Amino acid sequence: MRFHTHAQVPWNALSFLFFNSFKMLYESMRNAAPAARDTMVLSAMGGLLAGIIMTPVDVVKTRLMLQVEPRPHPPIDLSAICECGRGRTHQR
Repeated sequence: MRFHTHAQVPWNALSFLFFNSFKMLYESMRNAAPAARDTMVLSAMGGLLAGIIMTPVDVVKTRLMLQVEPRPHPPIDLSAICECGRGRTHQR
């Protein structure tokens, strides 16, 4: 949950920034505060613009995270398993 919260911080910051910019522009054009419906539209526009900007950034980040070089696995020593199996068959 903590990673998910930190991953959403840039999107939330841009969303609120754009919403506030759209709200200030609306207030300067109309000389009045936006109504509830207008506030909803302005916030949707801010979220849309933030999503348009952040989605390619998230894709690049995810691709970079997945480009980790695989570590070579050490060879598995099966002799202990074979010895254990031989001991069981001889005990019966």
